[in-house]
Amino acid sequence: MVTPYLPVRELPLSGESLTGYVRRHVEAIGYDGLGRLLSLVDNVRFPPHLDQLRQSKALDELGHLLRRSSDTLRNLTVHAWSDRLMLRRRQAPSPPECDSKTILRYFDAAQPRVCRQCLTGSPMHERLIWSFRPLPICIEHAAVLFARCPSCRRNFASRRLDLVHCRCGYALTNAPSISVSDELLKAANSVRTALDDDEETEHDWPPYACFWWIDRLRSAVARTRTCLQRTRTDWQVPAEIGDNSLAWLIAAALVGAPDRLATFWDEYQTVDKHCSTSTGVGRSFGLLLRDADYLERLGFPGPAEMLRPYLLQRYMRGHLTSKVILFRSSHHRRLLDARPWLSQTAAARRLRVTPTTIADLVRRQTLTGKIHPAGHRGRTVGLVSKASLEVFRSRMATSVSTRAAGNQLGIERHRVAELIEAGVLPEAWRTACGWRLSQATVDELLRAIRQQAPHRDNCEPGIQLHEATRRFGAGGLNLVRIVAEILAGRLIAHRSVEHPTLREVYVDLADLRRIAQTLRTEADTAAGYPLNRLAAVLIPGQPLKDVVLRKWIRAGLLAATRRRKAWHVETEEVARFRTTYCLALEACSLLNISRSTLGRWEREQKITPVYCRRTHSGAGASVFCRADVEQCRSRNSA
Repeated sequence: MVTPYLPVRELPLSGESLTGYVRRHVEAIGYDGLGRLLSLVDNVRFPPHLDQLRQSKALDELGHLLRRSSDTLRNLTVHAWSDRLMLRRRQAPSPPECDSKTILRYFDAAQPRVCRQCLTGSPMHERLIWSFRPLPICIEHAAVLFARCPSCRRNFASRRLDLVHCRCGYALTNAPSISVSDELLKAANSVRTALDDDEETEHDWPPYACFWWIDRLRSAVARTRTCLQRTRTDWQVPAEIGDNSLAWLIAAALVGAPDRLATFWDEYQTVDKHCSTSTGVGRSFGLLLRDADYLERLGFPGPAEMLRPYLLQRYMRGHLTSKVILFRSSHHRRLLDARPWLSQTAAARRLRVTPTTIADLVRRQTLTGKIHPAGHRGRTVGLVSKASLEVFRSRMATSVSTRAAGNQLGIERHRVAELIEAGVLPEAWRTACGWRLSQATVDELLRAIRQQAPHRDNCEPGIQLHEATRRFGAGGLNLVRIVAEILAGRLIAHRSVEHPTLREVYVDLADLRRIAQTLRTEADTAAGYPLNRLAAVLIPGQPLKDVVLRKWIRAGLLAATRRRKAWHVETEEVARFRTTYCLALEACSLLNISRSTLGRWEREQKITPVYCRRTHSGAGASVFCRADVEQCRSRNSA
């Protein structure tokens, strides 16, 4: 049977989709749906989405029905952009159609979108660009495309006959237009320009290579939640644009901004990948390195040329070798030798120390670099700056042992080891024969001591450093902490005129007591109060004995934890006790009565203590609940 001609002949409009073109014919004839028109073509099965119709008998028969050539109808489908979207080698011929992967990647016909302001134009028609995933914005009106009805929140049907009204009856032309910011519109314009222009981009990429790389970046951006959230705030992105659509626009903006792209790569490396370990180029960049290498082999080296300098200069989560896919060629392998970083193992070989020593030097900031855990057995992997390594080697030329450093500083060698562990003497490293220190780091500490004011007898109050550690060392104010406080300027110190060493340093006794009290408070806050100390501070202005606190613990008034042979009370429990209970003296003050009156009220049961001699045999101080005291005061006031 020969396909008949339709009695009407509509002209295709600029940018119109094939579905919209068929829909206008249906409306002109008065059919009740698109299926009624398509049923006129016998023995042909049309795909669910006409905009994806390939060159076939179905397209030829539809062209005969509409009295248009198949080439004219093809330009109304997604295959009109096949030369800009289908990835291929440079200089390869343009494919006539998009394959299924390309269509699924760039187009979403199952959930069509519309522009409210375009619907008010004349003649009203559906645009093919509305189904293009990377563009959730109408460039012409700088407004967000509607993906669902603003009233019932349902998606639009792809073969609906009425573009203006939703199935619920809501008129889309009455919906408020959602405008976008200039930054968002600029990113959308870059996408539309790459799609419409035949010329190559500013990075010498044809559109199909640029779009393929944007899609790879889009996949990475979609997994980087911090980038999405920050961009949504900076660009003032409306909530109607989802994260997947926003990821396309961010990726398009990154392609044209190398500085922003490098910042994004820093952020993307922190995203959890498919493996649990934290090191390795593949675990940091996912498949981006492979994608860049694939484009380079096709003749588009742009992404690879941007990634190589970044890896050489800023990649700090592992070492680069010729196994990395971007450095496998002999030309690119030579770039690794000029890298300003050395691996932890290579640095250890240069200094003739163990890799653990290198990791320790980096942690103490003696060497510039970065160390990462590798595996679950305490192993590490990291990088060290070549420049810092050479500086360190020059300072190592004049190194001394801990014994020699102790003689210069006037302290024992085990005290020198403590200063090394605390970072006061940073340029030190462990060898098979013990610690070695650079003479420069010892001289710097001696210079800091000599800068202190000289001590004159009977003029400046203070005690020697070894006496200060004997008095306050048990409370945490040891030699390391005192030296650190002196260097930070929080502790007044004086040096000896004849022997300006640590042994002859004099410190102010009042400052020592103040710092010791601060350390004691910090320790109590972190680990809890021991009973002997808590007894003095639990009730401000009324010191107690620890035996009283033990009775309160047995009575359940005060919660404590047993650690070895001592009881400790947490800071939160101390605050709870103070806000819940009070002693008789404070209760008398709150009630404005005397102690004898309070005793009489107890006998008359006007107020009942929660702990006293009447309730617990051998009880000490009486304890009252603050709620009972407030209730009693309210009754007396009434």
